[in-house]
Amino acid sequence: MNRFTRSALFPILIVIIVAMVISFFIQGDDTSTEPIYRAVGTAPTDVLERDLRRGQVAGVVVDESADRALVTASSGEEYIVET
Repeated sequence: MNRFTRSALFPILIVIIVAMVISFFIQGDDTSTEPIYRAVGTAPTDVLERDLRRGQVAGVVVDESADRALVTASSGEEYIVET
């Protein structure tokens, strides 16, 4: 019984370690400073707050009936923030 536990435990541990290594490489590097959301689309409210702090917002049009805002960045790109 002891040999079976050892022999079955070793491949299970190898599979777990390999899965952890693969998941680490799939996640990639999140240290990039360039935002990914810059295509016309929606963004969370913290993106708008960050851009306002950085001074990267040229204008904001708030649509209260739809609970969203159309944000124009300093570069001319637009995105929508839904609240």
